[in-house]
Amino acid sequence: AGFRSGGASRQHRAIPDAVSPKWFGHNFADSPAAVNPWSAPLPLPEAIIGDLEPTAPLDRMDKGWLDSLTGATPLAPDEHAVGSKRYVAVMRPDWVPRYHRPRTFPADDDPPAAPEKDSPVLPLDEKHVVHKMDRLRPTKGTWEYLKSRMFDPDSSYPLTAPADRVQGELAARGDAIPKRLRRYLEQVHDRRVRLEAFKRLESLFNTSDQNQDSAVSHEEFESTLRDRQNKSTEEADRLWAKFHTSRGAEMEKGEFERLARIGFDLGAINRTDVTTVLVAPHLAAQGFWGSGAACPSDQLAVGVRLKVMPPSDSVDNTGLNGVGLRCSDGTEVSSIEGPDGAWTEWADCAEGQQVYAYRAQSQARQPVGDNAGITSLGFACRAPDLTAFSRIDFGDWVAAGGVSAGWAPELMCPPREAVCGLQANVLRDQGEGDDMGITDLRVYCCDAKVDCSKVCASSASVKCAVCRRVLGVVH
Repeated sequence: AGFRSGGASRQHRAIPDAVSPKWFGHNFADSPAAVNPWSAPLPLPEAIIGDLEPTAPLDRMDKGWLDSLTGATPLAPDEHAVGSKRYVAVMRPDWVPRYHRPRTFPADDDPPAAPEKDSPVLPLDEKHVVHKMDRLRPTKGTWEYLKSRMFDPDSSYPLTAPADRVQGELAARGDAIPKRLRRYLEQVHDRRVRLEAFKRLESLFNTSDQNQDSAVSHEEFESTLRDRQNKSTEEADRLWAKFHTSRGAEMEKGEFERLARIGFDLGAINRTDVTTVLVAPHLAAQGFWGSGAACPSDQLAVGVRLKVMPPSDSVDNTGLNGVGLRCSDGTEVSSIEGPDGAWTEWADCAEGQQVYAYRAQSQARQPVGDNAGITSLGFACRAPDLTAFSRIDFGDWVAAGGVSAGWAPELMCPPREAVCGLQANVLRDQGEGDDMGITDLRVYCCDAKVDCSKVCASSASVKCAVCRRVLGVVH
């Protein structure tokens, strides 16, 4: 641009074919209003949303077998061999990573069972699966073999008879989730579960660390276990001695969290003749383990009562909040309790019988909403000569809306044992969180005498033969 000598105004030079800017563009296509509200949104790249835990190219184990002359060319996490989007690379090693078959609705599954104490078994979710013998491969040289190699190598997973295979997704059309998003959803779910567990441990540690010095003193430790978990001073000292291994006078955060992860579990009841522990596989410990309730030495359970909260649609439901045992000498013992509900009347076995089995009723865990742990229990009794049986039932716990919880299979003590104690895991005092009452239960079996004198007194019979076989007497 030029200026007039001594002039006060600016003179602009014209630009050929120049068009001045206009609000909302020069045509409708440039306008912000040019949007089709009924069109599908642009899909996110699979490399971004398809996997929150991508694999580096050189770490891939599902390389194709025709991707290069040498076979050494690596593939990026979102690339396919042979340059075809329809081609699925053959998994040369039989290696199945954790999210290879993602669950469509992971939040609907039950929570994983708590690992056994000091168990050497690594949970399946923490390892990859390598399986050779269980693969069903088509016969070599057939079209099915060539098809499975080039287009559908996953058809052999899992081990399924040909006539039992179901093609397509087992879901209603409206419930089907795109395959590329399933792994993402499962990973988000798993991270949320880990985050909730982390928050629970942080909250528990901060509550126990009363002076907020990032460590738990012996006094703070005893206060937490005695006042919040009803454990005795002797039991608190046992856990302190086992888990406080550092040289300092106070328990470090890592030591406290290791103890909290197992639910402050003492691991046993006060009996030396325990031979079997009955644990329901479908239950999962969500809170802390109580001290346990045990009949005196040489005594067995002959009666039961429950502390149950009736279902309601207006308050936090917790279901079962306590279990009591009546022993053969008249002693009454109880498990750790939740604050809700009321005790039932005592229900006793038939005269001369002892409790030997139980079953648990519980609801499937909901990812969102009110949850309860165990909702009811049932027990079975038998006579010492194994000829008479009876049951103790407390009925079904039916949630608001008429939905009944489900019963698990019955767990039984062996023939020469009977119930002598139990230990409960309770989730309570969560504040604004979801209290669940008793979430897990261990039932202990101790030695019980088998008396065949009465059933075998008159003459030999089938009942006498069964009783004598239990005692190990063949003739």
